[in-house]
Amino acid sequence: MKRSFVFIAIALVLVGLIYLGIFALEEENPSSGNDSHSGSNQNQSSYEQTFTHIHSWQEATCVLAKHCKNCAVEEGEPLGHDYLNGACSRCGELLYLREGNFIYFGSYPQSAVTDEGVLARLNAIVGELPTAQNFGEWIGYGYYILSQKQSFAWYNDVELEGEKYRAVYYAKYRPFSTDRSSIDTQCFQDENGYAVNSIYWFKFEPIKWRVLRELDGELFLLSNLILDSREFYTHDSQRRIDENSSYIYPNNYAQSTLRSWLNGEFYNLAFGQDHSALISTAFVLNEQGSTGTESNPYVCENTNDKVFLLSYSDSMNTKHGFYSDKDRQLGITDYALSQGGATREVEGKLFGYWWLRSPFYSKEKITLSINANGEIENSGSVNSTGCGVAPAIKIKLS
Repeated sequence: MKRSFVFIAIALVLVGLIYLGIFALEEENPSSGNDSHSGSNQNQSSYEQTFTHIHSWQEATCVLAKHCKNCAVEEGEPLGHDYLNGACSRCGELLYLREGNFIYFGSYPQSAVTDEGVLARLNAIVGELPTAQNFGEWIGYGYYILSQKQSFAWYNDVELEGEKYRAVYYAKYRPFSTDRSSIDTQCFQDENGYAVNSIYWFKFEPIKWRVLRELDGELFLLSNLILDSREFYTHDSQRRIDENSSYIYPNNYAQSTLRSWLNGEFYNLAFGQDHSALISTAFVLNEQGSTGTESNPYVCENTNDKVFLLSYSDSMNTKHGFYSDKDRQLGITDYALSQGGATREVEGKLFGYWWLRSPFYSKEKITLSINANGEIENSGSVNSTGCGVAPAIKIKLS
């Protein structure tokens, strides 16, 4: 009897110990209701603390803000370039480079890309070809056939390994003038070796400018090559801006589509923000004295432009370095050839034709131009697409 009592007492003690152990476990690690969810959050918090991202900072550069090399977080702003004599003191990038009587300033598509490896990589980037119904990533030039703007020529600008390139593709040839039909016997693109339904690539390169005059730190510059080929005006007939305006002659420079293009699309493409800060707004003289004649009924008002064409008087001025016809001869870029620029070989070298802004004195459809021999001629019908563009600008160097 006494032995049985001892066994019962031991059993009760063991049961009590087991109960106390279970209760203690529940206090440490609850397993039901909201307590269970709370425990899960504690575990998750512990996990997040264990794997917290630590930023690896890259200091700001001229073009990039301070940023983490492992994520997208940024702080502050880029430093911006600090140019001194045309070169950034921080990164060495050139804003301009002067070599004697020439300056490299801005950029534009110029040389054709011929390296097969580069061409293959560029073609892979550009993707599907455009059509009149679907341009995709391409941009239409807005060129004319039979006096109507049509969708048949496109371009696409891309970057590869820090270099910029332009793809050119057209489904029809660009005719000699905006009022003609599109056939291979009436276009300069075919003569220049460019075919329809093929992609051509051109590299953006620094524009080389000839210094025509330097006065009080301001430089008067002319492109040393014909950079593009465009009509002076899209039609060769008079028109009105609105029903209340008087008629405007087609060789009116102030109202020309070429002037608009130079100060819009060309300006925005060729020059970055830092370049633009150096370009002066030039007072462009279009009155009688600039045309080289005593009487010219087609003169227009003077203009204020960032980019402009030379006048007759500009191109005859010996102070600008024009002592003979040879001084007015200009070569032409591959890109301008792809756009239908007219050329002629003179003494074994290829030269182009380029527009002046001055109207011919006896015909409203004619604007003066420079031919491949460097001679000033009056055969430039305003809607000719084969006459090239040699822009002029004025810059003030700090």
